[in-house]
Amino acid sequence: MAAIDEHAYGNIRVFENYFDATNASHITEAQGHRSGNLASFNLFLSSVSSATIYRLIGGKLYQESYSSMAKVKYAALDTAWDYVERYAEKTIVVTSTGSVYKYELDVIPASLVANFYPSDFINLNQWTIPDRSLTAEDSVAHSLSPASLRVSGDIVYIKQNKYSEAKYCFGGIVSDTFTILEEQDLTMMLDVASLNQKSDYVKTMWEVKIIYYAENGVSVIDKNPLKVLSGNEIGFYEITFRPTYRHFRIYLVVNGSDIGEQFPDAEMGIRSFKMFALR
Repeated sequence: MAAIDEHAYGNIRVFENYFDATNASHITEAQGHRSGNLASFNLFLSSVSSATIYRLIGGKLYQESYSSMAKVKYAALDTAWDYVERYAEKTIVVTSTGSVYKYELDVIPASLVANFYPSDFINLNQWTIPDRSLTAEDSVAHSLSPASLRVSGDIVYIKQNKYSEAKYCFGGIVSDTFTILEEQDLTMMLDVASLNQKSDYVKTMWEVKIIYYAENGVSVIDKNPLKVLSGNEIGFYEITFRPTYRHFRIYLVVNGSDIGEQFPDAEMGIRSFKMFALR
């Protein structure tokens, strides 16, 4: 359903609820999923056709027979539709073949800030590839080290493409400007599908950096991007933090620099990048 974002990696399943009580389409959607005064979305478990599931919700343990889906509450109707109270769920799944899996579920009030899939990264209206010849147009983004992009299937590959005179092998792409409310936490989710490496010791690192802007959303506060998330392994990564300023851009970086060695062919593949503003 449109108001729910889902990601599964390994035995962990994460959901973010961005139901908007002022959005007519979300209200209609909730009404269509109504049972009594509650609306639920369907939880489908990867590679599970029949199982017994044990769900720990609010300190109470529930046992259910799972055939195709489980129901998870996300909105409630009183005088009007609104979020359900936030809750966390831990669940054990025992399949008919005896396999055991576990997942965690957290339903939280949030608003969607960004939702990028592979084709979005090559959209020049959403992302900028730094180009030093264009610094007159944007002295912040185009002064940074660039990357090159290609899309294959459900993965976008981002390869560092540093300026020739740069000492280190890293480069990236810069997002458009985002704006959130004051005193609001932000959750980033990055699905890293692939990373190459030069050797067992020289690996490609991915980095998510942030560039803050003043209240006008145009004047940059600091031209040096600040790192908020990084790693050198594939997987699903998530971080929640409170931005220092309301207006910002993201610098998504591939880094092939290591102590004593450089990796000019450093490249990462990602499936998606999402951001939610938590309420």
